[in-house]
Amino acid sequence: MKNIFYLDLNDTYTSHILLQVLQKYQNSLQVIQNPPSFDYESNYNSIDPQSTAFYWLEYESLPFENLFKDSKNFQNTKAQNTAGISCAYCIRKGLIRKAQMSLSINMFAAKNPNSIVNTGVPKTWILELDSPEYLDESLEDCCELKQLLENVENPKRFILKPSLTGKGTGIHIFDSYDSLLQILETEFEEDSDDSESEEEAEVDWSKGYGSAISQIREWVVQEYIDNPLLLSAYGNRKFHIRTYVLAIGGIKVFVFREMLALFASKKYDSNFDNLKDVYSHITNTYVQSKDSDFDEDQVVHLFWDLSNNNKQTELGTSVSTEDLEHIYTQIKSLTADVFHASVSQPTMFQVWENCFELFGLDFMVDDKLNVFFLEANAYPDFKQTGDRLNSLVFNFFDSVVNTLTNHFIEKNDNDVNGLDLVFQKKCFSQ
Repeated sequence: MKNIFYLDLNDTYTSHILLQVLQKYQNSLQVIQNPPSFDYESNYNSIDPQSTAFYWLEYESLPFENLFKDSKNFQNTKAQNTAGISCAYCIRKGLIRKAQMSLSINMFAAKNPNSIVNTGVPKTWILELDSPEYLDESLEDCCELKQLLENVENPKRFILKPSLTGKGTGIHIFDSYDSLLQILETEFEEDSDDSESEEEAEVDWSKGYGSAISQIREWVVQEYIDNPLLLSAYGNRKFHIRTYVLAIGGIKVFVFREMLALFASKKYDSNFDNLKDVYSHITNTYVQSKDSDFDEDQVVHLFWDLSNNNKQTELGTSVSTEDLEHIYTQIKSLTADVFHASVSQPTMFQVWENCFELFGLDFMVDDKLNVFFLEANAYPDFKQTGDRLNSLVFNFFDSVVNTLTNHFIEKNDNDVNGLDLVFQKKCFSQ
């Protein structure tokens, strides 16, 4: 009897590539695509208990109540098959919400002084605000940040992010108390104007950073990495690394070796003449795509190709294959400890044996080749990879499905090409 693979995603780019991958496994998996209105809760009990049913759906459509029961059975009986396998963990806010992630990392770092997170994560502060009027009160809980903002003779730059938004929404760079207050006043004013509608408004990115989604009241402030690695062959433009990660069961974490280097459209503004220039300072591809001169070929590159053009100039730099391996080693270590920190707080990341999930982790590299973890994203926006490099997404999905069938159907943990195991721990937090 074939095992079932339910597929129902809003993103046609992701669905199309995933369907291509699943064709390779048609002898063991029956793919069923359903409309968004399909009732998975009611359908759940009709599944043959001897089959494994994979649910690759939008988070809101996952039948978590049923999946939780199967998770308990999987844990306690080690049954030959489990009726339902979820494409997302029910609770993982300790990883994907920036404020909770910061708390998890801080607690882990305090207990593990030799961990790479002590040096590989920008210093972060949490602001909880119902109104800009309470900024002073909120800063009382962030004494170090307050002191840094008061140092007008030697100002530092910071980046402000809503705790839970995507696509570069609500991101701002600032260097003073006054600029932070002005940003918050603008954000709250725009939130008030949009409060009657839950639809995301169209943002004019050429005028600065996009407003946060209405009702966001939790923010993080991070030290801004103002000395990023700049490569002369790529126009000395700032970039970050997008790394795809597979977490499975309770829990193993794999890093996909093929990665993306996502560039800003404009040369890096190292003099900081305009901190609102998103096309120089923000490397989010969705933001860059709003530039009238956007060119996907110039913005989206393969990480391992960065060493192919080693043109050295007096005003720039280049990287070797050895440099890239050094960067990748740090990425693997950071990923391992970030997940270790998250699952160490079971109220913020609950691992179930019958779950897996794909995450997009973002990293920045400075001019000394030090790597910094920036954030983790659930349901990563694969379509920002574009059509030219969609083979990377295909290869990642192929490695993921191969691992899923090995782990949940064949009951083996054979190595899968392209995925590097970086962390595993036996956790039972149901």
